[in-house]
Amino acid sequence: DLQSNTCENNEESGIAYFDDAKGQAVGNYFRKNKKSGIEITGTAAPTLENNICEGNEAAGIAYLQNAKGQAVGNQCRTNKMNGINVQGSAAPTLENNICEGNDIVGIAYLGNATGKASGNQCRMNNYHGISVQGSAGPTLENNICEGNEQAGIAYLGNATGKASGNQNR
Repeated sequence: DLQSNTCENNEESGIAYFDDAKGQAVGNYFRKNKKSGIEITGTAAPTLENNICEGNEAAGIAYLQNAKGQAVGNQCRTNKMNGINVQGSAAPTLENNICEGNDIVGIAYLGNATGKASGNQCRMNNYHGISVQGSAGPTLENNICEGNEQAGIAYLGNATGKASGNQNR
C-alpha cells in the first residue's frame, strides 16, 4: 500500500500501476508530474482513496487499456488535461471525487470505456463537467456538474450509456 507520499515533478506519472497490479493508494499528493498524477494501465485494478492530484501535465488520474479498480474521494484539480481520464476499454468505479478547474474536462470517457461514476462533483472545468466520447458507454448517477464552460454532461460521437439523477447547473 502507498500512503501519505508526495510525488511531484517526476518525468513520468507520480505513480503507475501496470499489468495486473492491485493495491491501494491512500492520502497521497501528486503534483506537477510530466504525465498523470496516477496512471493505471493493462488490467491493473487498484483502489485509490483520498488522494490529491493537481497541476499535472496530463490527467490527475488516468485509466488506460483494460484498467479497472475504484477511485473514491480523490481531488483532481488544475490538471493540464482532464481531472480523471478513462480510455481504451477501461471500466473503473468513480465515487465522490472532486474534479475542478481542469484545462479540459472534469471526467472524460473515451474510446470504448465503461464503468460507473456516481456522486462526483465536476465544476469549473474549461470544457465539460463529464464528457462521453467515441463509443464509450458509462453509467452516470447522482453527479453534480456546475459552472463548467460548456456542458455539464456531453455525449459526443457514438457515445451511449445511462445517466440518472445528475444535476447540471
